[in-house]
Order: sequence, then structure tokens, then C-alpha cells
Amino acid sequence: MRITTLLFVLFLARAAQAQSILGGSGTGSGGGLGNGLLDALPGVAGLLNTDPVERPRDIETRVLNAGQRAVPLATPGAQPLVLAEATVERLAEDEHEAWMLHQLLNGYRAGSRRDEHTRIHHLMVPYGELAEAEKDKDRAIVRNTPRLLASIGWGVVSRSKEVAG
Repeated sequence: MRITTLLFVLFLARAAQAQSILGGSGTGSGGGLGNGLLDALPGVAGLLNTDPVERPRDIETRVLNAGQRAVPLATPGAQPLVLAEATVERLAEDEHEAWMLHQLLNGYRAGSRRDEHTRIHHLMVPYGELAEAEKDKDRAIVRNTPRLLASIGWGVVSRSKEVAG
């Protein structure tokens, strides 16, 4: 019951964050993704509601959670995204929590085995309880973020420099 409540709160927080990132309408007004990142990733806008494993998921959220803001590399002060190992681990945990939320919203529940028919999944446990091989899957998604950004000519600027400057 506690994990369900936590995931619901996480869902509300992510929904509010997405609304803010997309400028309220998702049409390109406002900051974050609405300032061109979705336009730079062809087809991503249409994939926002698909399975998180099959799309470049929450790139902007990962960048924001790393204390950065995604911008075209031509932007003054922009640099390629580099993630410290501690940041990778924190974002991998976020990634797992987001996956669990997706599973819950699609009717899955925790169990000792995986059963697609009854919607039970053995990996719906806190990140710290996962085997290293499972954690590595979440880490790989996070570690791929800098490459994805660089492939479309995007980098980052520090949010702390933005506020100060």
C-alpha cells in the first residue's frame, strides 16, 4: 500500500512537471521540451503515451533532474551532457520508479513471478531490492541520454548558472 501511495504522488508530481515543461498546452510554448527538444527528436511528440521501454523516455526530466537544461549546442554556454556516476545511479532509481508507475497504471501488481495474463510482475519492488543486472538496465537508459542529445545537436546549460546569470 505504501509503494502505491508513493507512486501515485510521483505520478502527480511528474504530471505537474510535464505540464510545466510543456508550457501547459504541449504545443511548444513555455520552457523545456516546448522550446524545441520535441521538434528536434522527430516523432517523439507522438510517442509520449507509448510504452516507456520503446521510446526515448523522459529525456528532459532526466536532464532537469541532473541540474541541467537541454538547449541546442549552438546556444552560448552549451556543453555536451556529462553524467557523474552518482547522478546516473539516482536517475536510474527514478527510471525504475517511473517504470513501476507505468506498470501500475496499466493494471500490473507486484508478485513473486512475471505473468502477463494476470498482470503480475516480479520486478515491481524498490530499486534497492533489484538484482544488479536489473539495475544495469535502468542505468543503461540513463547513460544513453547524453548520446541521444548529442545525436540531435543538443547539449545542456547548468540551471544554477541560468538562475545566477
